[in-house]
Amino acid sequence: MRLLFFISGAVVNVTAHPESLLTKVLSLNPLVYIIEGFRDAFLSRGWFFDDPWRAVYFFSFLLIVLLTGIYITEKYQSDFVEYI
Repeated sequence: MRLLFFISGAVVNVTAHPESLLTKVLSLNPLVYIIEGFRDAFLSRGWFFDDPWRAVYFFSFLLIVLLTGIYITEKYQSDFVEYI
C-alpha cells in the first residue's frame, strides 16, 4: 500500500510533464485516475470524466480485480474461516 501511495501521484503530480517516460509509466497505475480526479475537482481544472479513456482503463482494471477476487473466493471458499 505504501508503494502504491508513492507511485499513484498523491505525492508527485504525474501529469506535470506529460512527455516524460516516467509520467507514462506512472499513469498506468489505476489510482492515478482517482487522485487526478480529486485534484481536478478541487482545483477547478475540469471534471474527472473529461478523459473517457482513463475512465475506461480504471473501470476495466477494477472489473478484472473484482472478477479475480470472486474467482479466488469461490475456489477457496471451503478454506475460509467465517465469523458471524
